[in-house]
Amino acid sequence: MPLTTLPGDPLPLPSPPLSPPPPLPVPPPAAAPAATPAWVAAIGLGFAVTSGNTDTSTLNVSIDLSSRAKARNVFKADMLYLRGEQDGDLNINRLSVRARDEYTGLHAGRGYAFGQVEYLSDTFKDIEFLVAPAVGLGFKIRDTAGLAFAFDAGLGIKVEKSMLRRVQSSGAVTAAQRFLRKLSDHATITESLAALWAVDRSDDALYTFKAGLTADLTRRSQVKLEVIDLYKTRPPATTVVKNDVSFVTSVVYKF
Repeated sequence: MPLTTLPGDPLPLPSPPLSPPPPLPVPPPAAAPAATPAWVAAIGLGFAVTSGNTDTSTLNVSIDLSSRAKARNVFKADMLYLRGEQDGDLNINRLSVRARDEYTGLHAGRGYAFGQVEYLSDTFKDIEFLVAPAVGLGFKIRDTAGLAFAFDAGLGIKVEKSMLRRVQSSGAVTAAQRFLRKLSDHATITESLAALWAVDRSDDALYTFKAGLTADLTRRSQVKLEVIDLYKTRPPATTVVKNDVSFVTSVVYKF
């Protein structure tokens, strides 16, 4: 029934309007992810001197260059120069260079096609120069930031010149395997094995094995320890040793 007011009674006051609820806090805008650089380069330098019963000095210089790692098309290049002396006599003088382009887009993103050119000069292997361009196919068994394992094979040509022989060329078959494992956010181990066979001589092959450990010093610098085994099955002379093992220590700066 309607509310009535008797004479003399105060008029009822209207109820105050309901206040709106306070606005919900607005979260801050998410920070934009850091842009991935289009190119990554690293320069390594190592130098050691000993004196006493024997005087030795060794120098190693390395350069690594690669385009964006997770792009469909990736270009990589690396160079390593080793030079050493003992009692004033040269005991190692080697330069190796490789340029490689990989296109990933086969077999659900795990297969890839590649083209590469390798160059080697080694005084104590009596290799004045060795050039080996090749093309081929590969497969990535794992390809994550913490674990990577891949292998490939290809066909190409090999052109080699030694001090004792004229320039020799032949067809070539290549095979390679590489492995990477991050032990932590600041340490990584790597391993690779590459083979180059001459088509016309099954006993003429060059094998290169590498195993290394890299540890961060700062955000842009690293210390790198690496063992490199270079084995040539058919040296140009009997006085040339087939197997050479080098231990390389260097400080690497990335930019």
